[in-house]
Formats: sequence, C-alpha cells, structure tokens
Amino acid sequence: MMNDDAITQKKAIDYAQQNTVELIRVLKGIEDLSNIRINWQANFKDAYGNINPGSAMTVLLKKGDFAKIDVANFKASDLKEIATYYHAT
Repeated sequence: MMNDDAITQKKAIDYAQQNTVELIRVLKGIEDLSNIRINWQANFKDAYGNINPGSAMTVLLKKGDFAKIDVANFKASDLKEIATYYHAT
C-alpha cells in the first residue's frame, strides 16, 4: 500500500483494515493455509510536512484464528480483537 502522496494515519489504517478483510475473503478458500502475516506500508506526513514511509498496520492470524472467521459477517474493525498479533500506527 505505498501511495505516492502522503496520507493520514487514520486513512492508512482504515484502508489497511478494509483490504485485509478482502484478502481474508480470498485466502479463506485455500485449504492448506497456516499462519498469515500481513504488513501494510504507507507514506505518512508528519507535523512538519515531511513525508516518511512506515508501517501502517501489521496483522498476524494463526490458523486457528483464521478458521473461526465468518467472512460474511466479519467487520474490519474486529481485526484487532481476533488477531493473534495486531499493531497499527
């Protein structure tokens, strides 16, 4: 998720969460999947106007976490509650 323009942290996290759910929907159909780690990167603008690349969000879903997800009813905001590891900037 490297954008040419700097984005706000909130937008980066919202974007990362939504796209992580989309990835989960796609990956859910793969049988022999074990742990999944997703790391979203973005360019952030600081208070001084400087643009710096950084990690927007990292999620680790272990096989057991992933198996429990009902993709039809899963919300992006639930990622932080169900992931084995979740970190957002």
